[in-house]
Amino acid sequence: MGGYLDNLIQEYGLLARRQPLFARPGSKNLRYAIDDNFFLFWFRFVARYSYMLEIGTHGKPRELVRRDYNTFSGLTARTRMGWRGCCRALRVAAGRASISVVQRSSPVCSNASGGQTRDA
Repeated sequence: MGGYLDNLIQEYGLLARRQPLFARPGSKNLRYAIDDNFFLFWFRFVARYSYMLEIGTHGKPRELVRRDYNTFSGLTARTRMGWRGCCRALRVAAGRASISVVQRSSPVCSNASGGQTRDA
């Protein structure tokens, strides 16, 4: 099974290995996630509502895609960049390019001027 997963990860780029947040470094506790936008869209919308598409009802799935697409695309961008990458992109967009490590107990980031700001 490992060879097949390696092919899907390295050669095709369809899957990604993810380690849970509180797992020990170097542990074999891994999760696999779909890392391809087409397949994410397919399993989120097409496969889920395939029964509607098979009977020819195209209006309801189209309405569901229109309703949920913004949420889906935001989650897709966040998971592909990671939480830290998403935070960094927001700070760069706001004109504050430096970012420090966010602590779990008190979410504090430092801004470019050296002050500290609390994340909401």
